[in-house]
Order: sequence, then C-alpha cells, then structure tokens
Amino acid sequence: MKLKRSFLSSTGHYLNLNMKKVRETKNVAYVPIYDPISFRRHVLLSNIEVISLLEKYELLKQIRNEKKKAVVELKTKLLDLIESSSSLKNLFPSVSKRELKKESREIEEKVEKIKYPKKSEGYRHLQRELQDLQDKLSKLNI
Repeated sequence: MKLKRSFLSSTGHYLNLNMKKVRETKNVAYVPIYDPISFRRHVLLSNIEVISLLEKYELLKQIRNEKKKAVVELKTKLLDLIESSSSLKNLFPSVSKRELKKESREIEEKVEKIKYPKKSEGYRHLQRELQDLQDKLSKLNI
C-alpha cells in the first residue's frame, strides 16, 4: 500500500514523501524514506526554526518577569510617595482659599505703598567720582 503525503514545513517548502508501509509488527510501522538527504535537510531546518522560536519565547518570558518587577517597584514607590505627600500635607496649617486671597491682596497693597528713595544729588556726585577714578586706573595700566 503506497501513501502519498506532502507536508508544509515552517520554511514554506512542501515535503513530498512517498511512503510505503512495509510491515507492521506489534503496532510498529516501518516506512522507507526515498529522499533521505532532502528529508534530513527539512528536519534540520525545522529544528532550527523551533530552537529560534524557543529562544524568542524565553526572551519574552524574561521581559515579562522584568516588567512585573518594574511594576511592583513602581507601585511601592508610588505608595511611598502618596504616604509622604499626605504626611507633608498634614504638617501644613489648614487655611481656606478666602483667607489666602485676602492675605495676598493685603500684601500687594503694602508693596504698592512702599516708595523707593530717589537718587539724590550726592549719589550722582559719588558715581561721577567713581567713574573718574576708574578712568585714571585704566590709563595707568596701559
């Protein structure tokens, strides 16, 4: 009895295997392979692809584990940050927004009321003298 089978390998090639059942003893079937070199080549190519897929899978598992660790670390840091901010918030005195606005208006009014002194004639005279001295020094260092 001759069986014709064709398999699509993972490389996209069809394997045409002409198999013939030779004998069967105790549920064991022996099948001759008519093109062993091609068959071996396709088996090896399939093994190479399986190994590369396993490597990619292991890399994916490693990345997932690193992601889980990073998420756990992020959660702990966020909880610590929330706890720190709440304790800091408790240290501040409680003030309403109205009180803050009132205080800010009062401070702005005080700043507007402050008069800055005008430059006097004595100040201008001192500035001229300082400029003259700097000019003399620059002439000496020629």
